[in-house]
Amino acid sequence: MMEAIRLEQADYNKEALVLEQVTTTFDRGKTYLIFSDARLELGLLTAVMTGLESLNSGKLFYYGEEYSKNVHTTLRTAAIGAVFQKYNYIPELSAEENLYYYLQISNKPKKRAECLKYLASFGINGVTAKRPLQLLDIFTQKKYCLAKAVVFSPKLLVLDHLLSTLDFYSQEQIMGYLDKLAKEEQTCVILLEREQFLGRYTDEVWGLNRGKLSFIKSI
Repeated sequence: MMEAIRLEQADYNKEALVLEQVTTTFDRGKTYLIFSDARLELGLLTAVMTGLESLNSGKLFYYGEEYSKNVHTTLRTAAIGAVFQKYNYIPELSAEENLYYYLQISNKPKKRAECLKYLASFGINGVTAKRPLQLLDIFTQKKYCLAKAVVFSPKLLVLDHLLSTLDFYSQEQIMGYLDKLAKEEQTCVILLEREQFLGRYTDEVWGLNRGKLSFIKSI
């Protein structure tokens, strides 16, 4: 296995104790669930894993290279995809507009027609792609968040509460896509959720509790 992200003696304590002397590796080609009852801890761990928050101490590695501001700038849009609890999009804008403006500020802008074609591959098309995202159902909103996260084909996905509030059928659809991405594209997929039963979809289940990140089981 090729490692995607590694923590060494990692400590992080901001609004809550999230990591305390944690050493672990998450590999490409696998799907993981990290679950916790504390929504705040999961949100902060997402920020740490995507480099938006720096560790208090310890080391963070992406693809075998130690984290630094320069490394993060290079990796951020191309090799790390994320879904956050908030701020994934501008609610008043459509999926087409959100994606178009997101790509315009990246180094890989696309035309509106290309954005529409890409969104259609996720089942967001026609009138749906042009309506304000805040007026669409939660499943479509989350499909947009996932589409945005993978637009640059990253090899690491950190997905915070992507599956929560979805029905069983919608969860199955999204996880079918993510499992295929992991196995065929050698992507590392890390789901952060509050419900342990969602681990039925993943290769490994981990628990986060008051700074301890512990392996629970393989599926």
